[in-house]
Amino acid sequence: MNVETKRSKPRVRSPLLLVVIVAATLVAFVLAPSPAAAQAGYDAEIVSVDFPRRMIAGSTYQATIVMRNSGTTTWKEKNDVRLATARSNPFRSGPRVRMPDKKRVRPGRTFRFRFELTAPAQRGRHLTTWRMRGPGGKFGQELTRTIRVKPAPVVEDWLRVARATWPTPQAKRSTSPEIGNVWTFGTHPADLRRLRDHCTTAEIGVFLDWHWDRRIADDPDAAWQWLDTERDWWESAGQFGVQAATRYRKTDAIRLADYAGLHVELNFDSLAGGRRRYHTSRANPELADDQLYGRVVLSVLRAVEDHGVRVHRIWIENEPNYTRAGVTPVFTEATYIRRVRHVARIVRAQFPHVLIGAGGTDPDWGIAAWQTGAVDQVGYHVVNSLRSTPATPAQERDEHLAAIDRFRRAGVPLDRVLADEVNTSRGAANVEAAVDAILGEGIAGVSWVTVSTPTEDGIVFPFSLHHWGMLPAFRRAIARHVRW
Repeated sequence: MNVETKRSKPRVRSPLLLVVIVAATLVAFVLAPSPAAAQAGYDAEIVSVDFPRRMIAGSTYQATIVMRNSGTTTWKEKNDVRLATARSNPFRSGPRVRMPDKKRVRPGRTFRFRFELTAPAQRGRHLTTWRMRGPGGKFGQELTRTIRVKPAPVVEDWLRVARATWPTPQAKRSTSPEIGNVWTFGTHPADLRRLRDHCTTAEIGVFLDWHWDRRIADDPDAAWQWLDTERDWWESAGQFGVQAATRYRKTDAIRLADYAGLHVELNFDSLAGGRRRYHTSRANPELADDQLYGRVVLSVLRAVEDHGVRVHRIWIENEPNYTRAGVTPVFTEATYIRRVRHVARIVRAQFPHVLIGAGGTDPDWGIAAWQTGAVDQVGYHVVNSLRSTPATPAQERDEHLAAIDRFRRAGVPLDRVLADEVNTSRGAANVEAAVDAILGEGIAGVSWVTVSTPTEDGIVFPFSLHHWGMLPAFRRAIARHVRW
């Protein structure tokens, strides 16, 4: 039986259909923009950069890049215009930094990109690269920075050391005049007994200008975590030979000071407006918001007290005279007083046991705060570390006496005046002369005594008396005026 296989005939496209397909392909090819065409009109130039030169492994930094639209096309968020980095960037921050929804940046205008850098765990020098990206790819100037990452400091178990010194928490004690010191200025836990022997108060700095994180407002848990990592200043101090200064967490300092029986003062050091790293003069505009600042103060207070530490005093500091160190203040006396009154009102409503203190480098600002009735104590700084030449002991003494006399002539009771920063030139005689003169005037006490030294950049870093071996001079001065 013969089986005939039926073969299908090949399909033949009509000439007209082929012409239409070819024509459509050519039109699509002509109309599709090339990468170069897609970037036509897009260009960018770098205006300013705020990146760290050094970081501690695992630490974070709020970085800023200001870009100018130097092209002819408006940058639009909806067109996927971003600041971008390589996915392999060792500083974890996400591959792109977006502009706000519906944001437009017209030609000639600038935009400030803010983002968080997280240092890698590996020590060494690491490269990070940033450039603008648009619908057709990257465009404009490229930013490349090398950041040196240092290993995280060894954090010692301070509470274990404290419990070895005293099996139970120490009772609070008071003296008149009050004697304080900055607990976190490199004070090692092994010196715990020595610190308690000559101090009643530990001042804990809350440096918002240096380590600002908006998330801590209204969230005590976030505030406590922030305090747990807030040690940027001391990381810097470590490079100047005070390595012990890096070995603490601020949360440990707070709990340890409380365990040792010291009164805890929180010093909110954020009113200079640009003191974040002394070598910059740019202000943090968010910190000019009194409402936000007040919420941060309440959040930090709640965080500390929720962890069982009763706060003795908060200090709202002013530092207008730090312009001598290259810092541009954004607060006037009037805006400072407005802030002090706002913070005092909201703190007293929730923490009536907390004393409110105010003052800083300009005694007149402290006097003005006192005259409003908003504060319980006022104070002043004498920061001789900013002098071009070291002060003599007589100059140290005379500057303090002049400052105290301004309070006396303004009618401020001296038992409400604190020397809240005695930042002396390096010299035991200076420490003894300054403290002896202060306590001899009958003021409320000394909140902080420290010694500073200039760096190669002219920047001043204060360290504890113990590191310069000046505790004997300090003790000699207070022994003339204080009975424990």
